[in-house]
Amino acid sequence: MAETFCKHRPFRAGSRVAAHRTHGSATLSQVVDFQHRRKQFQVRVTDDGALELYLDNCLRKRREPGAREPRYVWTNVELEWEEHHYVEARFWPSDGRLRVDVNGSLLLERRLTR
Repeated sequence: MAETFCKHRPFRAGSRVAAHRTHGSATLSQVVDFQHRRKQFQVRVTDDGALELYLDNCLRKRREPGAREPRYVWTNVELEWEEHHYVEARFWPSDGRLRVDVNGSLLLERRLTR
């Protein structure tokens, strides 16, 4: 059996869209899972307000919380032979809007609850 190596932290598999409260905290950690070309992606808005983008259980990018909107993470991945895909996620904390684009085209848009 082949091992999968990842220099980043893996994410836990979950439902297509999930939100949960931390113990005794008013903040939310929210997760949006999606597939593109047989690859599993995940966008997280963490309890501390950071935006994270995962590909096949590996954290590819993390944007720390700050005053600028939108928060933005991206990754460039080769999904097929020499076929590169630019995956971008943007999150506006002020209204909870999350948008994911691939190669400049909208893939999904959601409003996350607070």
